[in-house]
Amino acid sequence: MKFFYQSVVLSIVFTILWIFEEQLPFPLHRDSPGLIGFFFIQSMIMSWLFVKARKKVDTSVVYFLGATVFRLLTAVLLLIFFLLIKDQNFQLLSFEIIVLYLAHLVFELRYVWFNLQRNSPRTT
Repeated sequence: MKFFYQSVVLSIVFTILWIFEEQLPFPLHRDSPGLIGFFFIQSMIMSWLFVKARKKVDTSVVYFLGATVFRLLTAVLLLIFFLLIKDQNFQLLSFEIIVLYLAHLVFELRYVWFNLQRNSPRTT
């Protein structure tokens, strides 16, 4: 659940940035709210996978790595989708997708790292 709360806070921060777009020194793409929603839905699915991983300790590594690969593949598919529909200002859109992906990935990998360290056998 801790991962889900971090994702909610991250989505709220990006939504606030979108609301105050006029005060930002850089432009945002017109599809920014949809991208924020897309990554939030990804985070809900990932939270569900992380909860399942905590219940099955012996296969938790598979769930954690699978969730990370899921986020990567869906972000790549989103980029391909926008590339195929020839969206205007694709460079700005792809930059925003990459920034959102990396921001979510940092929190996700931090969560995965701590859980994998906790589940690893100690040798002393």
